[in-house]
Amino acid sequence: MSGADNVFGDEELVDWDPSDMEADDASESELREQLAQERAAREELEAEFQQFKREMVEKVNHLETAVDGNGAVGETELEQYATAPEDIRAGLSTNKERAVELYEDWQDIAWKQHSDHGGGFFVDTQTRSMKKNHPSKLKHTLETRWDESLTWNDIYRTMKKVALMAGGESSVDEYGRTHITGGGFEYHERPTPDSSKMKRVLVEVDQ
Repeated sequence: MSGADNVFGDEELVDWDPSDMEADDASESELREQLAQERAAREELEAEFQQFKREMVEKVNHLETAVDGNGAVGETELEQYATAPEDIRAGLSTNKERAVELYEDWQDIAWKQHSDHGGGFFVDTQTRSMKKNHPSKLKHTLETRWDESLTWNDIYRTMKKVALMAGGESSVDEYGRTHITGGGFEYHERPTPDSSKMKRVLVEVDQ
């Protein structure tokens, strides 16, 4: 072969190694593998996003239905939150959350009125408990069921909130006593028979 035919110089021929081509092939294989991994990761993220999107649509639809008040999830605020997802319930104030819990526990907590007083289910703050050192039946029941210590103001606020969230409206009578009426539950402040104390009553109203 003449010098003119020698495309590569002597130094290039000496330095060239066939393994360089194998290294290039390996690099291409690694690149393809990396590309496949990135494509798989992108598809996984897309699937997660679509799932998140579906969940958000469901939550929005739930809230829109509740606002429309068409009965699908309840016609009152109380009923709406009782059927709401946990993440929505988590945003409630303490008073509202306790009111929803009282509504959910109502059948187990409330007792039956005498027929002379309407015969509905109710709770009040003066009915006595048979438990030692727990004079109030309602306070003892709520503290035991909810596993928390409650003040009387906590209980009063919860009872009022149930009546308000059930569609009631608040008013004050000539004696300064609060009454919440017009909804599925009513709240009343009444004197005890001997007029020595004020009794708070929450009663379920037959619709």
